[in-house]
Amino acid sequence: MASIKGRLFEFFVFRLLVACGFKPVAPDDLLVYQGGPGLMVQGCGQPHNADVLLSPPIQTPFYYPTRLVVECKCYNHTIGLPQVRNALGLRDDINNFEIVTEEILRNRKSNRSNAPKYYPMKRYVYQVAVASIDGFTNTAFPFAHAHRIPLISFAHSVLFTNIRDAIAALDGIASRNDELGLQIDSCLRDVMLHPERIVSPDCFDCDAWRTYIEEIALIEQRITIGLLEDGTLLFLLRAEQTVNETYRSDIRDDGCTIHWHREDDSTWVLNNHGMVYHFELPNEIYHQWVRSEREQRRQALKIKRDYFSKIVLFNRIGRFDENIQIIKLSEEFIRCAEDNLE
Repeated sequence: MASIKGRLFEFFVFRLLVACGFKPVAPDDLLVYQGGPGLMVQGCGQPHNADVLLSPPIQTPFYYPTRLVVECKCYNHTIGLPQVRNALGLRDDINNFEIVTEEILRNRKSNRSNAPKYYPMKRYVYQVAVASIDGFTNTAFPFAHAHRIPLISFAHSVLFTNIRDAIAALDGIASRNDELGLQIDSCLRDVMLHPERIVSPDCFDCDAWRTYIEEIALIEQRITIGLLEDGTLLFLLRAEQTVNETYRSDIRDDGCTIHWHREDDSTWVLNNHGMVYHFELPNEIYHQWVRSEREQRRQALKIKRDYFSKIVLFNRIGRFDENIQIIKLSEEFIRCAEDNLE
């Protein structure tokens, strides 16, 4: 039995993003259809398998509706430039897809003809992201940044350590049990095609399976996404002491604070009037922060103001409802920090 680590990682990324408010894309049997490897998306040259295919929580006005394809890479090494180049090629190919028939081409030759000159299909703009369980090489980041390809790394993330360990453990057991591996692979693929179905920790008599499903459920309870003004996406995990609290839509939106976590130097804390979240800085902001800490604290404070002065939170309320909230960095918090620099 081949490794099922890739399928386990795909399912985790799928459930993570759905818990954040992204919506699964149902096949329409034209642009998107169910094929042998899973969901297939039509391209200009060839159809492509989409590891994870979703619509964002909110669309951009006055623009084609967008969709997100996430290429999930679960290797035992960092992902490099070739894989990111492939993502760029994938994005170009699926965004350039067009249905052109001989009849349409003939109709275009006549300006006076009222016959259809294009195929009446609904058009989408696709963004392609790459998710890696073991991170990316230094050459991958500048290329991805230049071509606006989001890179989602779970390497060295203290927030997702347990799920990485659960994936490795379950993959190790399944690789020694062909029947179990095939059953798990089929189960997860089926649920990704039919997301309304519920996966139980007791589907299989396997402790590693239970741990994997329960860990995903715990993350779903705590996860929120924050969108910065430049479009950067943050994964925010609600602190354990607030997990069971009911989300309050009446929380003020003008007084959040952001601090470096003193006990764990790889995470940050966002406190929105008692609703506490932990998050990790995206790669680009992190490197700016490291440089600023070496140079001067005033520049570090400027990064907070520039990037985190306003954050859009997408909160899930129950299984099907979302709440969108815009929160702002407390001006008092900024003033106090500036006073401490004097």
